[in-house]
Amino acid sequence: MVKRITMDVHGYKVSFADRGEVWLQDDDVLYFGNDLDFSMKWDGTNLEILPVSDNAGSINIGDGETDVDLKVFLGASSDYVLFDVSEGRIDVFSAELRMVTTAKIEFTDAEMYIHGESNGVMAIVSDTTIGITAPTIRLTGNVTIPSDNYLYIRDTGIYIYSPAADRLEIKAASTGRWAIRLLPGTGGGIDLGGYLGLYSTDTDGAVEAQMWFRDTGDLVKYKAQAAVRTLVSTADSGATQDAIYPPGDIRMIPGSQIRLFPGATAYIVGAGTDQVHIVAESGASHAVYFSVGTNGCVNMSTAYLVLQITDTDSSQRGAVWFDASESVIKFYNGTITKTVATT
Repeated sequence: MVKRITMDVHGYKVSFADRGEVWLQDDDVLYFGNDLDFSMKWDGTNLEILPVSDNAGSINIGDGETDVDLKVFLGASSDYVLFDVSEGRIDVFSAELRMVTTAKIEFTDAEMYIHGESNGVMAIVSDTTIGITAPTIRLTGNVTIPSDNYLYIRDTGIYIYSPAADRLEIKAASTGRWAIRLLPGTGGGIDLGGYLGLYSTDTDGAVEAQMWFRDTGDLVKYKAQAAVRTLVSTADSGATQDAIYPPGDIRMIPGSQIRLFPGATAYIVGAGTDQVHIVAESGASHAVYFSVGTNGCVNMSTAYLVLQITDTDSSQRGAVWFDASESVIKFYNGTITKTVATT
């Protein structure tokens, strides 16, 4: 049993344990300072350290030259906060640091901080710039950029921007060959679900030409200055379509066809590396015909132009061909070949 020794010193009672320790019981006060500037008291539940008046003085642990680590445990020997003097930092071990309600963690000044705006909403705020540097940055969840804000890439001349609720713009202020590139992976694609517009602008930012794609109707349209041309359309064969003016060769994979009308049986196909077939499975009087302008001609060079006549079961009934190597016209009636004309 611990014995208590009480002494009366100038009207104040001071108690000592039998081992020499100072013993302050519940509500006993330990004062500091000539004018009782600080007090320490255990009220049976809490230990209170109070100044004589609000915001007077401070409590220092260490002085910057002679310091000591401070460890505060949080319910378990592995859960604690360590004020580490040797590292000059605060470490939190196996515990959580929680900012309750809308309290902030501020950096440098009151304009840079992290805080919870509301339940479930975290805000990182800066009056100038927020930098995130890492080899890989992973964002799990949706990323929302509010209206009239830009997502800049590298600098302010390259950005993604939504000028309206139904539009997204990707801009690269560059004169390079590949200002903007869209590179889907193997077997991938770009799902439009609406429109994809490609714009060419002048040095003053004015749109000079544009091409846009959409998912229905006129799939590909091109506009230079004020003229609009439809390049690809899902409209039926009765619709008026514009011409396509390719800047160079149009090359087809061997065996692929150029269908003249959607769903029709008239087409042009490469039957081999040295043959081109024009097919029209039609009973019309002019199934296939060549029409050339004044003084025009069909130049065969050293090849052959064959007109083949087939039966309803696609079996050959006859053929007429122009033999450029012999400069003759020949006819085949299904059995024999005859020279129709010579030079």
